[in-house]
Amino acid sequence: MGRILLQETDSSVLEVLTLALEYENFIVYALQDSDADFISLIDSKRPHVVVLDFRIDVKSVWRS
Repeated sequence: MGRILLQETDSSVLEVLTLALEYENFIVYALQDSDADFISLIDSKRPHVVVLDFRIDVKSVWRS
């Protein structure tokens, strides 16, 4: 089945998505770390799909 690289900072969301995708026989590479080197991971894992958590934390943006 297909390989999915999944990055999500919310551990509950990450767990539910991982379980649901694995239930459908996908191989899931789940990451909670938003500082990961995604290019290296993509190169080594060769996923068919990459799903990234792109929500911006407004509070951290205003502090910058």
